Amino acid sequence: MAGLPAVAQRETAERARFAIRASGFDFPKQRIHVTVEPALPKASTGLDLAIALAILWASGQVEPADTTREWAWVGELSLTGQLRSVSGLLAFAEAAAADGRVLALPDACERLVAHWGKATVCGAISLGEAVDLFGGESIGGQKPLSRTLVADEPLFGPETLQPNDWAAIAQIKAAIDRGARGVLLTGAAASGKTRIASRVKALLGTLDEEQAREVAVIRDAAGLLVQTGVVSGELTVSRPFRAPHHTVSVAGLTGNASTLRPGEVTLAHHGVLFLDEAPEFSRSAIDVLGAALDNAEVNIIRANVPFVSLPAKPAFVIAAANCCPCGNAGSDRPCACSPESVERFNERLRWLRNRLRLHTEVEVGEPIEDPLPRTVVGAACAALAHAGVDVGPDDVHVWDTDCGEWTFALDPNPWSKAVGTVHDDLSVTLGGAS
Repeated sequence: MAGLPAVAQRETAERARFAIRASGFDFPKQRIHVTVEPALPKASTGLDLAIALAILWASGQVEPADTTREWAWVGELSLTGQLRSVSGLLAFAEAAAADGRVLALPDACERLVAHWGKATVCGAISLGEAVDLFGGESIGGQKPLSRTLVADEPLFGPETLQPNDWAAIAQIKAAIDRGARGVLLTGAAASGKTRIASRVKALLGTLDEEQAREVAVIRDAAGLLVQTGVVSGELTVSRPFRAPHHTVSVAGLTGNASTLRPGEVTLAHHGVLFLDEAPEFSRSAIDVLGAALDNAEVNIIRANVPFVSLPAKPAFVIAAANCCPCGNAGSDRPCACSPESVERFNERLRWLRNRLRLHTEVEVGEPIEDPLPRTVVGAACAALAHAGVDVGPDDVHVWDTDCGEWTFALDPNPWSKAVGTVHDDLSVTLGGAS
């Protein structure tokens, strides 16, 4: 094979040989040379199907129908001739639609691409079925389907917000309303910075259809849809939440040019990028991240690799840091840091704020002993916020039903109509009787 194939693609020869034989065809005995143009680095195994069909066509075993000569063929072959899903199918669909081609692909991903890609698609289970499509014997499976938008997870998870979290969330909400692109959360270790950050995407609302399509294409290019088995076409409108570890490399943040795998800043497109222990990130990583956020895109230039530009526009960036190197400042625990180390730490925080333009700083309070009714109020507020009802903890009134559940209403009258129930596991059901 020629055309700068990666290791996985160089193995296409073996997969195609066994798949052709397993499907009842003869594999040519002469030497076969396959050139995949243009001569750019390639890492996907999605060209297996096209190469196998080209071999069968060149050897005279199949002849394409006039209606299928301009189709695009994508799929990985197993040794038994079955077609497997590959990452990047939505990008293939975009390219096929731009060329006006029908996209033939593994049947397992047909619904996904029909919903989210712009191309008309046709699925096949095996190489044998693909040959039937290629010859025009069965082309009734083309499906231009409507898209389905669903939320794959609740905006507020089972972990309950603490009462002192609401003040920080209110400040973050005010920053979002002002148009800020991010905040810096500071506080003692274990004060709830991560817990608060994980709820911010609820404040941003859900994705619209075009944003959801962009996020789906990015996740598919990273292989996240195939890995998680999301092939039904019902993709999430919940915003992405990415929290890379502070040891992440620059390539991990920006993306790998040779394999065209998106980095963390691209995976957070239209979502939330959370940098926990932000002062521990390397300066080079923060510099690259700051440039990407300023330009809303990542430009990758590597030796022997063409120029690559990836979208990088998180809806919100959150950096979290302790108040001192040991993390005890601001709590009732003694701080063991010297004044010099604290000053160096604060200098790094100032540089971080300026580089990422996080002009809003939110201080997270120390966790406090929380009586259960107050925790129940927090769960009720979270459920109402998810339902679009803007209330605060003082607006919700809770009554114990003596059976491990609490009913709540927005009226202090205990005989008022309940608007929901908080169960003993702090899950919430909205709606209820008087």
